[in-house]
Formats: sequence, C-alpha cells, structure tokens
Amino acid sequence: MNGQKRCYNCMRILEEEKHQEICPWCGFEEKKYIAGGQCLPPGTTLLNGRYLIGRKLSQGGFGITYIGWDNALEHKVAVKEYYPSEFVERDTTKSYSVSVRKQSDLVSRERDNFVKEARILYSLSSCPGIVHIENIIENENDTSYLIMELLEGVTLKQYRDEHRNQQLDPKEALELMKPVIRSMQEVHKMGLLHRDISPDNIMLCNDLEVKLLDFGAARSQDSTQFTTIMKTEFSPPEQRYRKPGEGERSKALKQQGPWTDVYAVCATLYYLIAGKAAQSSQGRVCSLLETGEDSLTPLSVWNEDVTPELERAVSHGMVLKIQKRTASMEELYRDLYECPQNGTTEEAVEEKAHRWKWMAGIFLAGLCMVGIVLAGIYMRSSKTSVAGKLEDIRKEKPVETIKSKSKTYRMIRVEGMKRKEAAGALQQLADSSLEIIWKRKYSSTVKKGEILSQSIAPGTEWEAGSLGKLTIYVSRGRKYCRVPVVRGEAEQEARRLLKKAKLRICVMKEYHETVPEGLVVEQSVKAGRRVKKNTKITVIVSKGSNPAAGQSELNNSTKTIRGSRNGQNKVVPPM
Repeated sequence: MNGQKRCYNCMRILEEEKHQEICPWCGFEEKKYIAGGQCLPPGTTLLNGRYLIGRKLSQGGFGITYIGWDNALEHKVAVKEYYPSEFVERDTTKSYSVSVRKQSDLVSRERDNFVKEARILYSLSSCPGIVHIENIIENENDTSYLIMELLEGVTLKQYRDEHRNQQLDPKEALELMKPVIRSMQEVHKMGLLHRDISPDNIMLCNDLEVKLLDFGAARSQDSTQFTTIMKTEFSPPEQRYRKPGEGERSKALKQQGPWTDVYAVCATLYYLIAGKAAQSSQGRVCSLLETGEDSLTPLSVWNEDVTPELERAVSHGMVLKIQKRTASMEELYRDLYECPQNGTTEEAVEEKAHRWKWMAGIFLAGLCMVGIVLAGIYMRSSKTSVAGKLEDIRKEKPVETIKSKSKTYRMIRVEGMKRKEAAGALQQLADSSLEIIWKRKYSSTVKKGEILSQSIAPGTEWEAGSLGKLTIYVSRGRKYCRVPVVRGEAEQEARRLLKKAKLRICVMKEYHETVPEGLVVEQSVKAGRRVKKNTKITVIVSKGSNPAAGQSELNNSTKTIRGSRNGQNKVVPPM
C-alpha cells in the first residue's frame, strides 16, 4: 500500500493528515459500511500485499466478489473469492481463513475445478464478450481467488429496470444478447458450461461493450459432479439444486450440456423483452405433471412487437425436456439472427428480396428466349410449306450438342473484414461478370469500416454471368450512443469518455462546497441513456468552495442544468 490510505469504494487515495472519514471523490463513508461476517473486511491484502481488498460488490452461492486495487500495476480490479457459503465459514477471530463445515471432499474438489477452469477461461481472454482474468491465487486464507478486470457500467437487470414503464424493443434486446451468444459458442468449444447466465451476470459497460460475468459456477461438460444453487427463473430443470445424498429423479436431470446455457440465454431474452421473468422451470414441471400442459406464458402476450418466429425461437430454447430443446448456441444463433421473418436482420430480408429479383430475371430471360425461337419458326414456316420443311429437316446432318464450358464460382465470406481487405479478397471473382456494389449501414455491434453483411450467402455457387450483382454492406458504426458515467470524474476524463462515446460536451463551472475542484458534479443526461451521435451533454464541473459565500448559503443552494433529455430543467441538490 506504500503507506497510502485508499477509499474502499472508488480506491482513490485519501489524505490521512486530514482524517477524511467521507471520501471526497465518491462520498463513501467507511464507518457506516458493514462487510458482514462472511466477507473479508476492507483493507485486507492478498499475495504479500499486492492486492488490496475494498468493499463487497456481490455475493452468490459460490463466492464473494470485491473491488480491489493492484499495487503492482496500479489499477482497479475485481477479486472473486471461492466461498461456497452453504459448506464453509470464515474464522474472523484470529485470521480470515476459510474452514469447511461439511462435505469437505466436495468443497475441495469444486475448489480445484474453480482454479482449473479459471485457467481455461484465461485462454479466452481475447474473446471480447468475456470478462478478462488477470491472475489466479490458488491458496490463500485456505481458499482461492480470481483477479479479474473491473467492469464499470450497469448490468442488464439494472438497464431493464430503467425501462420499467416501457417495453424493451425486441431488436435492441437481441443486439444486447448477440455478444453473449457468440462468446458462449467459444466457451462451449473449450468444453465448459457457464451455468449461471442471467441479467445480473451480464454487464453493459460504460464503453458500450457487453460482457459476461461470474464464471464461478462454470464446470466441464464431461463433469459428473454438478452442485449449484440455481436461479429459479433462469435455470432449466436439469440444473436444480440437489442436497448432498439426495438421489436424482431421472437420468435427464443429470444431463447438463450446452443446452443448459441455451435455456438461461433464452430466459434472459424473455426477461428483457417481456419486462418480467418467465415462470420458474420447477413450477412449469409441476404444472406439466398436473395438467399435461406447459404453463410458460407466450412472449407475445407481454410485448406486441414480438414476431411469431422470434417467439418460437425463444420458447424452443426454453423447452423443459432437453431432447426437444435447442441443442447448441450455434443453433440458437441461427434461429434468432438468421431467420428473415424474425425482423432481426434487415440484411437477410434484403438478401431474400435480391434472390427473388434474380429468379424473376432468369424467368423473364427464359420467356424472351422462347419468344425468339417461336418467332424464328414462324418466319421460316411462312416461306416454305410444311412438307418442304420436313424434307429439309430429314436431309440436314445431325447437329452436335456443344457442352457448356462456363466456369463455376463459389462465393467467399467477407463479413467481419475491413473494406480494403474484402476488396482484395473479391479480386478472385473479377472474371465472373459479377457487379460489386458497396453500401454503408449503421450497426451497433460491428465496428465502423468492417463488413456487416453480404447479399449473396457464403458458399453459393454460380456460373459466370448467371448472377447480376453482389451488395456488400459496410458498417457506419453506431447511430445511437449510450451516455457514459462522468459524474465524479475529472474534467479531462469526462471529455475523453464523452468523446469516445461520440458525444459532444458543454462544460459549466460552479462553486461547490463538498466536491473538490475539477470534478464533475452533475451531467445533463443520465448515464446509460440512448441518444443520437454528437448529442451535446452538459456537465457541471466544481470550482471548489466559494470564498465569497457563507456556509449556510452553499448548503441550501441548488443547481439547474438545462438541456436534459425531456427539454426541461433538472434541479439537482448539492452532493
């Protein structure tokens, strides 16, 4: 710690000589914070003082997550402690070591799996939709720890709560979940299951990235030991919690696989689009046994914008019997994003329209050829008699059929490439008489300048001249941006964050008694809101204490920001 006192909430340095009890940066008051008997107290260090533990961020059935500080690399981290609360307890009298109360063999085995599979997840660090693991501490306080990147933003649960009074557009929900599904494809390829996908385990970061959190419940697909505390609304029946020694009701309940995570992803989509969680799988099982019918309420009941195809894809991923459920993330992705009727991919609709135009063109060309042939026969018959024509045909030598020697081409995949790279790759089709048309389109998931989609599907085969044109859609980047959190940041950092989010900034400076000079006191648009690019965001930056004003006047003053989202003044009391 180098003798420096830090706030256990924002991890910024405090001035000890001033005996600061309340953090001037974030307002955290250490004396009022209660960690709880199961948690490490703030100020605890790990790995010979390298990592400093702050306040608890979250706690689940498998572990506790804290905010932390890496003294070596000097940045904030998230620290996940393996702590299966049902089986262990913490010794707070002499040390902070974890002791096992029951099922020691099970706890030891699961802890080994916790470390083993964390190493596998480390290999997935390049995957943009998964939280990055920085370090693993195998044995300290008689347990293990994961050091992960600290993601700042809101969970999808928090984001959905902000839309409580309005339906979340299905297209927006699908865009939010697309990186999660893509990431889970890679996780499953590594032989792992997440088993804890839910809206509160998916983070919408301030930089607008979507990342999957909390792999504490992750296990190998071939594991025969699954112990979990399920989240009833988001977990399938085969993942139900089983107490030690309790027998399984059927063989199906033991069978966890990629379809287990598919159920959780679809249940999360259901929650985002419907605005409420679906009935629990256990409740649906009971209803099925009693009435013979599944009690899952159709998604379109809650949101009228849901298409039949989207409803079918989500419900198929939430089928109770694993034999009838969507089996993999690849299959789920096809059902959700590659079905034109879903209304989820405009490119797919355009591709289908293009195919119909192409087929119509061929049909018309065929009609023209038939017309030409018939016209020639008619003109010839007008000059000679039928008998003479037949005689001429008998005398003619047989005409040899010339076989077509047209070259066959196969369409390549350029999606995800840069435009220059794609243009180079398409050079191999230069002699195919195919016209290439480049168009730009907004996208919230594909980076600006990268290929978004192509009108002819990869793998399509055709002969030279049989296809007219190929349309390549290049991403223009995001049309809408989400406002980042700048309150509490320095003015320069606020400018950087807003510029990165493609937003403009207007700075107003005012005196403030409690917020240090140079920090943002308030912002005109709430963090997480969707706004158009280049929207002006007004921020108030503190000028520090007003030497000319009295203390009482400062405490009773209010600040007004103009230019909020609804166009009205926003009155913010002093912090």
